[in-house]
Amino acid sequence: MQESGIGDIDKLVDQLLRDEDYLLAKELKHKIDELNHLFIQAERQHLDVELKTSKMDVPSGGTVNWLELRILKEL
Repeated sequence: MQESGIGDIDKLVDQLLRDEDYLLAKELKHKIDELNHLFIQAERQHLDVELKTSKMDVPSGGTVNWLELRILKEL
C-alpha cells in the first residue's frame, strides 16, 4: 500500500512539472524573492527605490499588471 502512495506522489510531481501555470507561478515567486533581496541591498547603499504598479493593455485584448521602478540617490 505504501508503494502505491509513492507512485501517486511521483505522478503528481510529474504533472506539476509539466503544468505551465504552476511553473510560471513558481518562477514569479522566485523573481519576487530576488527583487526583495535587491531592495535590501539598495537600502544598505542608501538608494531610494520607488515602485508603481499599473494596468497595461496587451495586443491580445487583455490587460496585465505592469511594474515601474524609480531609483533615486541623494548626491
